[in-house]
Amino acid sequence: MEKNEVYSTKAFILKKDIRGEENEQVVFYTRNYGLIYTHSQASRKIQSKLRQQLNLYTFAHINIVHGKAEWKLTGIEEIVNPFPFSRDMRFFLLKKIAREILRFGGGEKNEKVWGEIEYFFSFLRSEESIKLANRYREELELIIQIRILSALGYWNRPGKRLPRYTKEDCEFVQKGKSIIEQKIAEAIKETQL
Repeated sequence: MEKNEVYSTKAFILKKDIRGEENEQVVFYTRNYGLIYTHSQASRKIQSKLRQQLNLYTFAHINIVHGKAEWKLTGIEEIVNPFPFSRDMRFFLLKKIAREILRFGGGEKNEKVWGEIEYFFSFLRSEESIKLANRYREELELIIQIRILSALGYWNRPGKRLPRYTKEDCEFVQKGKSIIEQKIAEAIKETQL
């Protein structure tokens, strides 16, 4: 990577930390680079162009520059704003997938993890997601864990398909919840994280 060249990629904001009065460190999982930590200069200022679109759990297209020691965020264009989800249980699902990616996602680019992020956001934008999240939040959280662990190679169940974000799969998970939780715990232990 060349210094000061602008790179563009889709990204999901996983975490934000305040750095001084005006700056932030923003953690993204990106399509092209995996997990990256960026410095966002003066993004907390009221007149900042980045401020309005730099919300936690935003799905966006970002522009970044690789400086001497870190990535610097130079632009962001929101694709999915998390604000509409903050009024219902879908917001908890956003938090869950962000936590799972931070916990298990590692640092390198992973097409399967990125595919899970895109699949998750397509589900969130569906009409059915509100009803499912309000009724089956715990089951959907387990499905998120299974899908992320599978994308990373820690959930290998030959001959069995991955559960999807559907009513039928939520009901299936609900019926076998204790066994599924046990299998997830075993898979997490296997990660050694």
